[in-house]
Amino acid sequence: MTRIVRHRGGRFRSAPLAKHVAYLKREGVTRDGADARMFDATSDDADTKAFAERCEKDRHHFRFTMSPEDAGQMADLRTFARELMADAERDLGTRLDWVAVDHWNTDNPHIHVLVRGRADDGKDLVNSPRLHPPRLPPPRRERVTLELGPRSEREITP
Repeated sequence: MTRIVRHRGGRFRSAPLAKHVAYLKREGVTRDGADARMFDATSDDADTKAFAERCEKDRHHFRFTMSPEDAGQMADLRTFARELMADAERDLGTRLDWVAVDHWNTDNPHIHVLVRGRADDGKDLVNSPRLHPPRLPPPRRERVTLELGPRSEREITP
């Protein structure tokens, strides 16, 4: 699920970014029961206040959820998310400013990602299917296969 959140009079009404971050960091969502912490490309404790400030004057930002099949079997969802975001940067030809959090409070562990609505050249980052495809394209599927190994024909067939 992906949502573009427009600021100042956009067509989507959504919680302000700071409130959404607080919701994502709530208690009881982590694998080990510790307080949730946002992460980014280089840190396991991202500065969400600084991220929200960088987003303040942007026209929009992106909110999406990644829920890889068999996520509960993956060794490290954070590394997986970082690799996927690096793939997205290569696909888009720009560095992305993003923060994320992994949630383990449902039957399907998942990652919430917030991406700033600006490319590294300062222009608006457009709503590109390469940023958030409805289904994983082959390179991302390959990343899951690297993590979990190939799926058998029995696992693939419904």
